[in-house]
Amino acid sequence: MKYVASTIIAGVMALTMGCNSSSHPDPKLKVIHASSNAPKVNILLNDRKELSEVDYGVASNYLTVKPGDYNVEVDAILPGGNTENKLDKTYTLKQGTEYTVVALGDVNGAAGKQLQLKVVANSTSHIAHGYGRVQVLHGASGAPKVDIYVTAPETPLANVNPTLTLSFLENSGQLDLPVGNYRVRVTEPNQKVALYDTGSVPLKNGDDWFLTAINNVFPGSAGAPIALQRATGNTSSVIPDRLVQSDVRIYHAIAANAQGVDVLRNGTEIAGNINFKDEKKASLLSETAVFDVTLNNQPNSKVITKPLTLEKATAYRVLATGIVNGTGSKKPDLVAFVEDRRPVATAAKLTVVHASANTGKVDVYLTADGNIANVQPALPGVDFKGSATGVEVPAGTYIVTVTAENSKVPALTVPNVQVVTTKLYGIVALDGNGGTGIQAALFKE
Repeated sequence: MKYVASTIIAGVMALTMGCNSSSHPDPKLKVIHASSNAPKVNILLNDRKELSEVDYGVASNYLTVKPGDYNVEVDAILPGGNTENKLDKTYTLKQGTEYTVVALGDVNGAAGKQLQLKVVANSTSHIAHGYGRVQVLHGASGAPKVDIYVTAPETPLANVNPTLTLSFLENSGQLDLPVGNYRVRVTEPNQKVALYDTGSVPLKNGDDWFLTAINNVFPGSAGAPIALQRATGNTSSVIPDRLVQSDVRIYHAIAANAQGVDVLRNGTEIAGNINFKDEKKASLLSETAVFDVTLNNQPNSKVITKPLTLEKATAYRVLATGIVNGTGSKKPDLVAFVEDRRPVATAAKLTVVHASANTGKVDVYLTADGNIANVQPALPGVDFKGSATGVEVPAGTYIVTVTAENSKVPALTVPNVQVVTTKLYGIVALDGNGGTGIQAALFKE
């Protein structure tokens, strides 16, 4: 995932554009997905789908609607694309009011922490020149009552009282603050040790932030229990703790003449003696750096040199792949992709990687009995260095079958792949030992 300010959901800005005077504008509605163990969801208003595949930590743009009663429905997207209604409630939306509807709590959560809708309504009002606006909701089901400090970046916590104290489901009013740089820190009540720290964040003229404290299930968390979801009505982003890094899995997928390798970042070893079909973990700064893959304990024997750009709070799987002394697309290479590791209560998640340099495009089947004659591939046409992540499947036992593209002749069969909900599983297609044929390796998070 990438947590930068961006317009996440486009093309759904207006249900019915208002034509009232500016003193009585039509109501506006935005929706935030803040349930950390729920899958992606669809949002329906009065049985009409308005937002599709909204992921955790994402807020919609404002929807402008006519005044009236609206049934807000949140449908979970299940494996295979089926949906199941999880939340359903009717609200009366009034002129001159802006509504923020937050889906929060946990799927199968305990009383008080169960999946639910929280609505915050504010009268539409002007933000004075030279000011920005901030409102905060405690939407992190896994966090206790907290003190929240909104200060200048260099202000010691010991010198100030909390700006806010909130329990789960509580929200502040709207705070209009002079433009400038601010720092948001969260502590346990009456404590001065920050559990979460934004670092310096600029508040600009006219900014209108709705900040939701959400469970931190993002990669590279540095121990912070929460993150802040920032919704403006036009953009959506997540502000991770200032110390969060990227979370990297480095995988050795070079079969021919395989021996242990070391991986260096800007000349410093970050993972040593990774054997074929093995991986090592690293938390790395978010920046562009040069990565070298060398033979174990032979720093001058560079097999691969490649710059990679990593972003904070993002999970990556990085594979050393190709053929030793190969050319073109088969030469040794570092292949990096963002991996979806967020667990959900409704499915297991799969990552599938094609790292067999000697194999062309493949189709990947996932079945209970291995019979693929009348089955469409779960992943069709996966090319060398291609991958898929966040593929949701029901709990169960499966047979994975890999064929050449558009073929029903198995090139590789992996039996008895058992998966359970809330877990991440991976399948890597590799060249056979010695560099010929094809084999599979499995991993589990």
